Amino acid sequence: MGIDLTPDHEALNPAVAISFVASTGGVGLLPLYVRNMLPPTLISRPLNGAPPLIDLVLGYSQANTSPLLKTLLSKIDQLKFQVEKRVEA
Repeated sequence: MGIDLTPDHEALNPAVAISFVASTGGVGLLPLYVRNMLPPTLISRPLNGAPPLIDLVLGYSQANTSPLLKTLLSKIDQLKFQVEKRVEA
């Protein structure tokens, strides 16, 4: 008895993915934070091993001169540097 791993659906956001899993009885691979959004009828199981690294982007308007945005960008640059150091190690 084999398992068909061909995707039947593609979700553009976690809410749609949860809906697909709930309505089709299927299985979805979702980010860990989605666990808190699952209805009680769905079960989650964490994957073993190191979590996958994914590319992230931050969008903002160049016209935004907010000091809060400047601080956020600075913190993201620090975090990016820390992650790059860990990946290189």
